Amino acid sequence: MPAADIDARAAVLCEDVAVALAARTAAIAGQLVDEVAEHLPAAVADDELRGLMVDGATANVGLVTAMARTWSDPAGNPPPPEVARWARATARAGLSVADVLTVYRLGHARLWRLWQAELAARTPEHELFVHASARCSDFLFRWVDAMSSPVVRIHGEERRRLDRGTEAARVDAVRAILDGEPLDTTAVSLRLRYDLERHHVAVVAWLDELTDPVDEDARLQDAVARVSKWLRPGSTPLLVRGGSQSVWAWVGCDDRPTPPAGGPPAALGDRLRARVTIGTPGHGLDGFRRSHEDAQAAARVVRLTGDAAGGGITTYDDVAVIALLTGDLDRAREFARRRLAPLTGVPGSDVLLDTLRCYLAEGQSYARAARQLGVHENTVAYRVRRALELLGEPDPGALPLRAALAIADALG
Repeated sequence: MPAADIDARAAVLCEDVAVALAARTAAIAGQLVDEVAEHLPAAVADDELRGLMVDGATANVGLVTAMARTWSDPAGNPPPPEVARWARATARAGLSVADVLTVYRLGHARLWRLWQAELAARTPEHELFVHASARCSDFLFRWVDAMSSPVVRIHGEERRRLDRGTEAARVDAVRAILDGEPLDTTAVSLRLRYDLERHHVAVVAWLDELTDPVDEDARLQDAVARVSKWLRPGSTPLLVRGGSQSVWAWVGCDDRPTPPAGGPPAALGDRLRARVTIGTPGHGLDGFRRSHEDAQAAARVVRLTGDAAGGGITTYDDVAVIALLTGDLDRAREFARRRLAPLTGVPGSDVLLDTLRCYLAEGQSYARAARQLGVHENTVAYRVRRALELLGEPDPGALPLRAALAIADALG
């Protein structure tokens, strides 16, 4: 076959593959992140860092497949904003330039395997496959080179910015506490200008959307200040950057803090321009760590469900059960799926489950559930009995059933 003909066919084949991969962008991004998690766990050490990597991988896959469809030259193109944000977050998390390049190497390798598999599935012709593989491989290498250089530059700029002030030392000290490293409590307290031998309530604040970095800082600091004032009027919280879109804070006091009765007022949550979670009170270094872990666990649930109690504020106590039930997401999903499987495909199963949930929420009272749902008590009783029959569960209050319903509610 003439070289010009096979080159033209190879170009078309590569474009077709790019279109096919673009349709699977979200799934492919998840695979790339899983590849990194397996070989470099530090790159996805917490939910925020992993979430930023997912956003960056999704943007990268979308960009590379779009450029491959038109054979655009990747040289000189800036990385997507999501990738730049991830690069800054890696610097804050203490990841090195070598780690950032490893992420790109792992992602490139996984994407290339997927690309080759798609090529192989689309042509049995060996010569065409070889030409198309060479063409696509060359493009991917050039794309990775073009993208990784500015990402490394962004990472370096953020690292230098941190190093210029005391923020890096404060972040390192806080991370050392959270990692359980042996510390001189007095010395670290002086460095942080925050007494660690007190009671603490941890706060995590973050933004859902990308905004101007200066505005981000102002919004996050304002949110922490408002919540701190509500928790302990007159207190000055310890505040450090936890990532490119989040801050971690601790409100300290000499006596055990008791959050005001009734939880955060709706007016406070409505005024916040950020999401906020609050941990349970704790004392000393252990309490400092545990309260932060609780606030982070609550943040994970809020990110997972998209819900926030009290407007933009969620306390750990609000979501403690769901946080514990969804600590292992895959197992939680499988448990709920298996336990509720008998209702799958049953006509009206959604109504049965909604009625059962309402019945349990109303203390297993047919009358109260009927009032909530606007139906007759007998209707509620029938639906509950029918749901329990299908599920093979004689006890509506059985813990496994309640857990499965709670997981299904949280995960959708």
